[in-house]
Amino acid sequence: MNEESEILKIHRQWLDLEKSGKGIEVLNLCDRDVVWLIPGLGVLEGIDDIRSFLLAQPESAIIDIETFDVKIEVSGTLAVKKARFCTTILDGTSEMNVKGAHIWTLRKRSGKEQWRVASVAWSIEDDAHNTAFQLKSR
Repeated sequence: MNEESEILKIHRQWLDLEKSGKGIEVLNLCDRDVVWLIPGLGVLEGIDDIRSFLLAQPESAIIDIETFDVKIEVSGTLAVKKARFCTTILDGTSEMNVKGAHIWTLRKRSGKEQWRVASVAWSIEDDAHNTAFQLKSR
């Protein structure tokens, strides 16, 4: 399997975990010192802080996630994956579509064969549907 295929496999695993209600398990795809840049909230560093953040989020169900314009660039043991997305969320009794873009940095550490997510950042398109979608601070 080539590098891009390996990264696309991680991308699909991440989406499958979120769609199956196991979003917290995406942390198993990340380095322990992973960094997330969260829109409107800033930076979280490390799996423990990110896990606490995820557990503090209001309950909602992800019905679907579509990604498009997925692009991957690999340079040795570093890679960047970026994509646009549309996530359909059931929040209580109403459905909403959240659109935006995300970017990951991935790396392979020496002696390890598997790519790990080292950083995640995303932005949400600013429109009427997305303004209702707010993340809670830690």
